[in-house]
Amino acid sequence: MSRAERARLSAVVFVVLFTQLLVYPGVDRLVDALGGAPTIDAGTAFLAVQLGAFVLFSAVWGALSDRVGCRVPFVVAGAVGGTAAYLALAALVVTDLGDFRVALALRFLEGAFTIGAFSLSITMLMDLDGGHGKNMGAAGIAIGGGAAIGAPVGGQLYAFGPLAPILFAAALLSAVAVAVSTLPDRAAGQRQDVAAAFDGLRGRTGLLVPFAFGFADRFAAGFFGLVGTFYFRDAFGLDPAAIGLLLACFFVPFALLQYL
Repeated sequence: MSRAERARLSAVVFVVLFTQLLVYPGVDRLVDALGGAPTIDAGTAFLAVQLGAFVLFSAVWGALSDRVGCRVPFVVAGAVGGTAAYLALAALVVTDLGDFRVALALRFLEGAFTIGAFSLSITMLMDLDGGHGKNMGAAGIAIGGGAAIGAPVGGQLYAFGPLAPILFAAALLSAVAVAVSTLPDRAAGQRQDVAAAFDGLRGRTGLLVPFAFGFADRFAAGFFGLVGTFYFRDAFGLDPAAIGLLLACFFVPFALLQYL
């Protein structure tokens, strides 16, 4: 049973990372459709507010899950909330209501919900038996695969319009909610105190090394993903489809070789 659960939870992790990278190759077009200027500053703001929400709310979702003693309802809530936020972004364009500031607020809300589905899916993998090495390996492959494939697919989707990537992301997150709702909750009844978690970190200063590496790793990927998009557009006149393929040239080996 753990093998099937591991595969489904890994698929959830893959989908969430995949949806994040969908918007990158044509983020300037999406920002323009949402009422912003198609510049690197506006693109940075649109991507940064989501990642800021990731940082702020990942601990919140974890604390809620530990306090209540379950995970599945929170993963479902995160996926449903992310779906609603993506659809609300599309509605801004269709109805011509609001402006780019409203879009940024919705993007922040989307990030606040989506990180719940992402982080708690990884936590559910850790709840499985079979060893943390195997379970975290599955999570790592899912993260790398989602990052590697999301950009080229997103670039192709922009051919159907600037809203296509976020509508596709909404559909995938809704599927995540359905898929996770049928999984058993291995953490049921295991209530933990947040203070105890921080106390455990204080006693393991060696964790600062992988934390620092993880920060540098994600910083490099995010920087290249954003700056590369605008550089390839301005320097070579490439469209989102071509930009997505070039981003994949970075993300695919970046994703695969880090596990060797």
